[in-house]
Amino acid sequence: MKCEVLELVPKDPELKKSLRRATIWVDASRDVTLKQILDEDQGTQRICVYTNLKVNAHLPADAFNPKAK
Repeated sequence: MKCEVLELVPKDPELKKSLRRATIWVDASRDVTLKQILDEDQGTQRICVYTNLKVNAHLPADAFNPKAK
């Protein structure tokens, strides 16, 4: 699958203390994010991989209504 890879580096010095870089893979044909790697402070990485994406899928009417417990 053809992807565009974006490498983002924060300009804000305060943000740069906790996030050194974000690398994002975007599906070139559907314009959706497939993977993200966040390089945090002290060499820690947070990796997010997205699968089984459904573009423009129908959502239930209450999908964004929080339910209090």
